[in-house]
Formats: sequence, structure tokens, C-alpha cells
Amino acid sequence: MIRVSWEQNWSRKTLASHWQALEAEARPTIFLSWAWWAAWLEESGLTPRPLAVWQDERLIGLSLWFKPASRGWPTPLALHLAGQAEPDSVYIEYNGWLCRAEDHAMVSQAMAQALAHDSWLRLRLPGIDPAEVPLWTACGWRPTLWKQHRAPWIDLAQSRKTEGGYRARLSRNTRQQLHRALRGYAQRGSGEVRLIRPTSSAQALAHFDQMVDWHQHSWQQRGQPGAFAPAFMRAFHRRLIATLWPQGAVDLPLLQAGDHPIGIAYNFLWHGVASSYQSGFCYDADPRLKPGLVTHCLLAEDYLERGLDRYCLLAGASRYKQSLADCADAMVWVDLTQAPRRAALIALAERISGKIRRILPERPPTPS
Repeated sequence: MIRVSWEQNWSRKTLASHWQALEAEARPTIFLSWAWWAAWLEESGLTPRPLAVWQDERLIGLSLWFKPASRGWPTPLALHLAGQAEPDSVYIEYNGWLCRAEDHAMVSQAMAQALAHDSWLRLRLPGIDPAEVPLWTACGWRPTLWKQHRAPWIDLAQSRKTEGGYRARLSRNTRQQLHRALRGYAQRGSGEVRLIRPTSSAQALAHFDQMVDWHQHSWQQRGQPGAFAPAFMRAFHRRLIATLWPQGAVDLPLLQAGDHPIGIAYNFLWHGVASSYQSGFCYDADPRLKPGLVTHCLLAEDYLERGLDRYCLLAGASRYKQSLADCADAMVWVDLTQAPRRAALIALAERISGKIRRILPERPPTPS
């Protein structure tokens, strides 16, 4: 028998115990690991609403939901999303629910039906697999697309079978740009380009801080705040690195030619998959020196030699991602509403509440 229940009485320790036990069988992405969510919950101070799916007495599915503050009606119930700028700055991808692959359809259907019967009128599902949406529409939910992204990745397992290795699979133009950049860096730094990895947690955090400085500088030069502008972003990742470093699950290599620094990548190594989360580069006036292209190509070859099967470049449309990747995953950010009659009522209520907000004057601040 399948049973779905809110487990809001669980302590953090109980939640961690259940999550880690299921994670050991489910082998999810880093974004659904307890390491990620322990750091996120500690830094945010938020209390999640754990939704559990049970088959008899066996836990087969887990997810964390939040009720964000919202001016619109009805307030959505959000999956792994706080609805607050600082905690959500970490930008979750490959989102979903923690479950074994063989239980996935059963868990999805059970959650979709339970949330419908629980009188939730709107759900927010960020960064999920588009194949997930039909499982929810079959249970009466109507999707509204928020945004969609492609996440390019490099098939290292296939490159391992290819004569000439990974570079042989690149386009001729990409290979020419890469070799030109490598020659330019070697001349600039009076030495070959090499990867320098931290040897301790303290060094890893120092590499992280330097990466953040380079990242922020390059984005602020373009008039953008940069991914690490929120204080939460830095605190969260420093906590996460301190947890993951002893496990060998985080990689922060410095790319350098002689004594000339090129950049630092911040990657996760998780269940045979490397994921490029962020990076910071020392950009040069010479456009032929392409730090992103060089860094990720050399890392792909390094991960290939180390036996990893996939190098995920994650969501984004950067030119180097398109040049280096040979595969891509799709992700969608969707809102789900009860369909069809309840959805129509929701839309009507939202139009009315919007008109009321435009008519009524704003409330003056309450005196402290």
C-alpha cells in the first residue's frame, strides 16, 4: 500500500537519517544530496515541510517543500525553493524528489495525487526534467512554463572509446581555437598550462575565495552583480566545501601557465559525474586567450583519465559550453495549478486581487 505523509514533526536529525538512508540507494545528483541540503538548511535557518512516500513501512520517496511569501493568490507550495532571494541564489538544477529510479513513476504519481487532495492550488517546480510534467498533468495538474534551459555535458565514457580521445571529437574550429590559446598561454607564462589542486581543506577554501574574487570582478566589469554577490552564496558554499572536501567530492583546480594564472574552476565530483558549478578567470586583452575553453577542455581530459563518465557543464548558454559539449539535458521551471475548473477560479481570483491591489493605496509602515 502506498501512503504519502507530511513529516513536519521530524527533527533535523531524523530527517537527515531518513534522507541519507534513501540517498545511499537512490544515488541522486549533488543537488539532492544531504550534504547540499544540510548546508542550505543550516545557513538559511528555514524549516522545510518534508513530504514522504511510503510503500507499506518502506520509505521510497522524500522531498522538501516551502511556502514562499507571495503577493499573488494562491501562494504556491515550492519544491526545494524558499521564495527568498538569498537562499535561492544557489540556483538548484536537476531538481526532483529523492527516490530510487525504479520507484520514480510511482513516487511522482503518489505526490501529485496527495498534493491535489491536500487542497494545494498551485505548486512551483524549478529545474525539473520535462518528462516529469506529464506524470503530474495525468493527475489533474495544469502546467504553466516559467522558463527552460539546456544543460550541456560531455560524454566522457564515449570519448574513452574514441581514437584520439576527447579532442578528436571536437570540431576542427574548436580544436584550432584551443591549440592557439594553449600556445598563447605557454608563451605568456613561460611554461606549459597545468592544473594545480589544493592539498587540504584550508587550501580548497583559499582557492574558492580567489575564484569568487575573479568571478565577481569579471561580472562587475560588465555591469552585473555576479553570482556571489549575495552573502548567503559564499557562506553556503564555504560550508558545503568543508563538508565535501574530506569525501573527495569537490574539485577546485587552479589552471596556470608557468607563473601566469588562468582561472579556477569550482566543480563537484559525484557518483562518477563531474559538474561545473562556477568558475573565475583572469581575462586577458588578447581575445585568442580563451580561459573558459582551455580550462574545461583540460578538465574534461583530466576527468576522462580519472575514470569519470560525464562532465556536466550545467545550465547556461556560454559559447565554450556549446563548443565543448556533445550532449545536453533539458530542464524546465514550471508552475502547476489545479485543472481545469479550479485553475480557472484561481486565474479569476488572481485578476480580481490584482485589480484590488492597484486600487487600494499602499499601507503606511507600522510604527516600531
